[in-house]
Amino acid sequence: MNIVTLTVKKIPELYLECENVNPDVFAGKKAADIAKLAAYQGKEMSTLGDFFTITGDAGATAADTKIVVNGDCTKMKYLGAKMTAGEMIVNSDCDMYTGSWMKGGKLTVNGDVHSFCGLAMAGGEFTINGNAGNYPGAAYRGDWRGRS
Repeated sequence: MNIVTLTVKKIPELYLECENVNPDVFAGKKAADIAKLAAYQGKEMSTLGDFFTITGDAGATAADTKIVVNGDCTKMKYLGAKMTAGEMIVNSDCDMYTGSWMKGGKLTVNGDVHSFCGLAMAGGEFTINGNAGNYPGAAYRGDWRGRS
């Protein structure tokens, strides 16, 4: 399994949407390609490379990719969202929607997560070595199904 390490080098002023931080998106990419992936801070588009130092290349598939995130992620949303395979370890507290819409893979957060973590999960393994905010594993607004 190939390991990609993201180390926070800049804490966002607004909340950073990190939906591209998951093994499915990283699969088949080199560190330089991962650094160019989009990350929104409010309405402004940035790149992951603007906020993280990225080392290591991803595996050929999501299942062959492990992501380790180090540093302060308290203002980062959607980490590990929509994962279907692979593994992620976040060594920090993180914000809303962490692990939401997961269908597979393994996500471990060594810290606290904010509200709506594991939202509408359909599979995978999500471990929180800390506290969870409101509505873990809940349904998305307007849907009657939460974690299945």
